[in-house]
Amino acid sequence: WVTLMNAGQLPAAAALLAPLIAEIENGLTPEELQERLGDLYPQLDETQLADLLARAFFIADLWGRAHAKT
Repeated sequence: WVTLMNAGQLPAAAALLAPLIAEIENGLTPEELQERLGDLYPQLDETQLADLLARAFFIADLWGRAHAKT
């Protein structure tokens, strides 16, 4: 993850995650989202999709920590 941020690729990762985030914002349940992943990212194989989801969870964790009320 540090490599991702140090390389200045965070905007690219955010762009890649945009369709996923849009579906979440539209209220898809985790189960529905899992079913839609293949449609959202047809060019990705299972390994690439797992990496994408790991990045999404990482960004969500960072966002939550940065915006948590203390």
